[in-house]
This record gives sequence, C-alpha cells and structure tokens, in this order.
Amino acid sequence: MSNLFKAEHPFSLIGKYFDTIDPVYPIIHRETFQDEYHRFWLLWPDRASADGSLVALIFVMLAMGTQFIDLPSMEEKEETSEFYGWPNVVSLKL
Repeated sequence: MSNLFKAEHPFSLIGKYFDTIDPVYPIIHRETFQDEYHRFWLLWPDRASADGSLVALIFVMLAMGTQFIDLPSMEEKEETSEFYGWPNVVSLKL
C-alpha cells in the first residue's frame, strides 16, 4: 500500500481510467475533467473548499483505475480500490 502515497499515483490511475474505461463508456469529457482535476490539486492545502461532487468523481475514477494496474496480489488490488472507493461514499454524503 506504500505506492498509494506517491505523488504520481493518482495521476496514473486517472490515466488508466481514461485509457481503459473511457473508450468503452465515454461519459466524462476528458478536457473539462482534466481542467477541474488540476484546479483541485492547486487548491492545496485548502482542498476542503473543493466541490463534493468533483471529489466523489475523482475517487470513483481512482478506484476504477486500480482495476487496471499491476499489483502483487488480488488482495492488494482490492485494498487499493477500497482505499479510493471509501472517500467517494463519504464525499457524496457531504
């Protein structure tokens, strides 16, 4: 799980989402999302002011992206997906 905290990890998961899921289900406008996503990262350290629906979308995409990365075990893949999936549930409740 140490890989989760590398700065480039979320960016690679978003890339995996667009490379693997978006071609089959093109429901998110990539350029618009990328603009919003980069603005989200620029909010540091005040990301609490970010739109909850954007945060939920980001975490859904991160969780889905984990299904297409190489991890040592299926257990680690499930843990990684849950790591990104749980904040989605929380952000939708906010």
